[in-house]
Amino acid sequence: MHPTLRIGVLVCDRETDELVAKYGTYDDLFARLFRLARPDLPVAITALDAEHGELPATPGDFDALVITGSRWSAAADDLPWVVALRHFVQRVHAEQSTRLIGICFGSQLLAVALGGAVGDNPQGWEAGLTEITLAPAVAAMTGRRTMWIQQAHGEAVLTVPPECAVLGASDRCAVQGFYMPGRLLTSQCHPEFHAAFNEEMIAWMNEHAMGDHPVAFSPLRGEGDALWWGAQLLHFAQHGTFSSESWSHAPAVVKPIPTA
Repeated sequence: MHPTLRIGVLVCDRETDELVAKYGTYDDLFARLFRLARPDLPVAITALDAEHGELPATPGDFDALVITGSRWSAAADDLPWVVALRHFVQRVHAEQSTRLIGICFGSQLLAVALGGAVGDNPQGWEAGLTEITLAPAVAAMTGRRTMWIQQAHGEAVLTVPPECAVLGASDRCAVQGFYMPGRLLTSQCHPEFHAAFNEEMIAWMNEHAMGDHPVAFSPLRGEGDALWWGAQLLHFAQHGTFSSESWSHAPAVVKPIPTA
């Protein structure tokens, strides 16, 4: 029996009431991901509302802190809670009190806080199921060269922080995350997103003109390698490293969305 892994989820946004009613909040999405990715591993999740200033008083109470996605910019200086969150992760990183895991906005926030750079993705929005080519060092540690994961982002990490290595790249985004062994791991992609959730979210954004231009969704469908990547996140939370274990999650078979 594995000891219980203690994860603090720093929730940085809330989706529409319709999406929450159907799929749950961000912490619910991560709870589902981790449960399906590693059913053998007890995981205790504590949700903290970082968007409204709720941060752990004692970060060391957790084995890892997960910083979720958000519609907001991680580089914003006019959002007090974003500035406070950047200062918080700087302190956690300096004190090495727990491991840090950043997803999408969380990846970008860690980049800004620790000396990297974030801005508009040079290739524009990336949305839907996307193939990520893992960096050679990551491929050697995991035994996989690529993974397919859901995406939904208009900004991206342009420069990784000092002493960090790039996780991988896609055709539309050169930095699909970064890592520092034993300390932190980020991914631009969203393993916690259901395919249907992401498609409905992007459709809502387009319907309500949330961006300058309509966001084009990938013409591919399926859940991809979300469970395998979720298991890797949990392994990193435990051990600070990647693993060559598959956890019985075979590489994804990706199919185009049928046209009417």
